[in-house]
Amino acid sequence: MLTLASVDLTDHDLPSPRLQLNRENGLLYVPAFTDLKLHDISDGPEDPNVEPLDMNQPAGSPGFFAGNRKFITKKL
Repeated sequence: MLTLASVDLTDHDLPSPRLQLNRENGLLYVPAFTDLKLHDISDGPEDPNVEPLDMNQPAGSPGFFAGNRKFITKKL
């Protein structure tokens, strides 16, 4: 069973610092601590974390079946 939860990140009951709602456009900006670049963080071809298919390549191409070794860096 799927349970959904929501949290108001602007709630004053939360500890500081809290996120601030932009009153002009109603948007809530959340800082992302990542460079959003792709990095090969695997230990080589036998690394179990390598994805078997590279969805960034055309379907059925050799690159598609070569697997994906690149990942977006994790948030800090």
